[in-house]
Amino acid sequence: MSFGMFVGDGGIVQLSPAKHSATRIVQSLMRASLLILFIAASAFGQRFTAPETVRLKQHERVIVIRGIAHIDAPFSNLISEAARTYGVDPRLMVAIARRESAFNPNAVSRVGACGLMQLMPATARLLGVNDIFDVRQNVFGGAQYLRTLLDAFHGDLDLTLAAYNAGPGAVQKYNGVPPFRETRAYVASIRAAYQRALQN
Repeated sequence: MSFGMFVGDGGIVQLSPAKHSATRIVQSLMRASLLILFIAASAFGQRFTAPETVRLKQHERVIVIRGIAHIDAPFSNLISEAARTYGVDPRLMVAIARRESAFNPNAVSRVGACGLMQLMPATARLLGVNDIFDVRQNVFGGAQYLRTLLDAFHGDLDLTLAAYNAGPGAVQKYNGVPPFRETRAYVASIRAAYQRALQN
């Protein structure tokens, strides 16, 4: 089986060679543990507000991404490296970073989310990020968090984005995208930007 990521309107799934199955099991267990911590943290914290997989759902239009897509954005080399490390599409990371911080590594939201990928301090600590304003640590932390959410929500892009914005606890609570106006706008905005990037 070749290495690849399959992307469709319904979700994202990454496939790896079978010989790495033991490694994938260990990584899955680690991600599950992280998700439990993220849900617990979000349950007792303020709702995340942005500043102004592994089952693929069947869809007739499935795009196969081979290798790492070219991106044209600030910090593109760093984003591509982090995306490759955690097996996520760099174009999705670019769409998130543009919406979250407009690529400002010193951005701070009104609820305390920080840096290029707008990590909450508690989430950053769970991800092993020591300096939340260090752009490399922040981007790699954001990529790891995104990978964890994609795995937790079986590649469902809407749920993954909702969890990135409102926290995985909120997605679990509402059993779907939470009914927060900002979260719904956030999901729609990033999904649209990502789909545009896929078409280019």
